[in-house]
Amino acid sequence: MTRNHIAILFTAAGLLMLAVACSKQQPENTAAQKPAAQAQQQTQQQGKQGQDVETPVGMDAVPAAVTEAFKKAYPSAAIKGASKETENGQAYYEIESVDGMKHRDVSYYPDGTVAAVEETIQVSEVPGAVIAAVQKKYPDATVRRMERVTEGGKVTYQLVVENEKESREVVLGKDGSILHEEVSAAPSDNDEEGKD
Repeated sequence: MTRNHIAILFTAAGLLMLAVACSKQQPENTAAQKPAAQAQQQTQQQGKQGQDVETPVGMDAVPAAVTEAFKKAYPSAAIKGASKETENGQAYYEIESVDGMKHRDVSYYPDGTVAAVEETIQVSEVPGAVIAAVQKKYPDATVRRMERVTEGGKVTYQLVVENEKESREVVLGKDGSILHEEVSAAPSDNDEEGKD
């Protein structure tokens, strides 16, 4: 055998091994796709039962009226993703975006009308009454995230505050009144979004 024959045999053997390896991986991918398909079916079933559902969608699935309204309102924002949400039987499309340092999620009705805007904010954008209320109720906590939420003409502030034991999302009115609190046991180390 010449060197060329040996090289051809090694190349053929390598290709054969690659083909076998790929054929073995294909069933695993199919198996991995089954849970995703099952999750999508479950999501669709929940929507039929009136439960709140959020499903990621491509921008091509977002109504043109929604896309146009977003681009008109936020021309310099970079779109990061979209989802279709159903709450209490009402469909919404949410556009997730970044505009400079500001993260913004805008929910629209299918006709392009704004339903809600959630955007990260800096301490300087939080009303003094909100800051005072948080400092009074959680004196040993650190604020990890701050968002302003505008929905139905009403503005609220969502802050994630943490101490050594827990992480807590607090929703406050402009006057500093606490409207809602939700506790999770473990503080997050990676959520620095919106922190000053």
